[in-house]
Amino acid sequence: MHLFGLLMNILRIKPENREKFWKETKSLTKFIVGFLIFSSLFFKPFNIPTGSMIPNLLIGDFLVVNKSAYGYTRYSLPFGSDINWFEGRVLAEDPKMGDIGVFNNPKDPEPFSILGIKLWNSSKDYVKRIIGLPGDRIQMKRGRLWINGQECPIQRIEDFPYLTKEGKTIMVPQFMETLPNGVKHTFIKKIPFGEAPPFRHDPDHSTDNTPEYTVPEGQFMIIGDNRDGSWDSRYMDNTVGFIHFKHLMGKVSFVFFSTSAKWYEFWKWPTGIRFERIMIFPK
Repeated sequence: MHLFGLLMNILRIKPENREKFWKETKSLTKFIVGFLIFSSLFFKPFNIPTGSMIPNLLIGDFLVVNKSAYGYTRYSLPFGSDINWFEGRVLAEDPKMGDIGVFNNPKDPEPFSILGIKLWNSSKDYVKRIIGLPGDRIQMKRGRLWINGQECPIQRIEDFPYLTKEGKTIMVPQFMETLPNGVKHTFIKKIPFGEAPPFRHDPDHSTDNTPEYTVPEGQFMIIGDNRDGSWDSRYMDNTVGFIHFKHLMGKVSFVFFSTSAKWYEFWKWPTGIRFERIMIFPK
C-alpha cells in the first residue's frame, strides 16, 4: 500500500513520468494482445514431452506449429477443448499423407477437478504422422506398413543413438520408409519386426500385426515414428483410434529450440542446448 502511494506521488509530482508510464503500459498491452492473436490464428509454440516421434522429433524439442495449414476449428483457439467457439472448419485444407500434424485427443481423461472446478486442463495435444486419409485401407503386417494393399518399401540406414529411461544410450535400427505418394521419412524399431507384444484389449493383435482398418470419411489414421513407443491409431480402443478432421490443429513447421534438459528444468537449458537441432525442418 505504501509502495503504491509512493508511486502515485511520484507520478503526480512529475507529469512526464506519468505519461511515460502509461505509454509503456499501452505498448506492453498491445504486444500481449498481438501475440495472443498471432499465436491463436497463425503459429503456436509446442514442446515435445515424449519420445513417440523419435528419430525425427526428440524430447526437449520446441516446435513452431502452423495453425493455418489445415484451416481452423474450435480447437485452434485457446480453451477450444472447453469452449465451442464455432462448428466445423474454416478455410479448410486437406492434410497430405506423411504430414506431421498436431491434434487434440478427445479420448484423454477429463481434467482433474475439485467440486467441479478444474485445477488444470489435462487434455493433451499430440504430434504424430498422418499415414491414412479418408477411404484408405491401413494395416500393419509383422511390423511393416501396408496401405491400400501395398507394402510401403523400407531401407535400412544407419542405427540411431537412443537414450533410454535409465539414461543409457543404445543403438537401435533405423529405416527409411516410402509412402505411396512418394514421401520419405525415417522411423526406428527397437523390437524385432513382428515381435511386438499383443494388445491388452485385443490379444490376437499388436502394434506389429493389426487388422486392416478402413479410414472413415472426415477422419485420419496417425502413427509415431518410434514404432515401438507410440500411442497412436493402431490402438483402436479408448486410447486414440482414428482422428477426426476437426481435432487436427496444425502442421509442424520447424524446430526453433532444443534442449536435453526437461522442460521444467529451465536452469539447465543453457548447458543442454542442442545447437544442431535449432531451425531444422522435420520430414
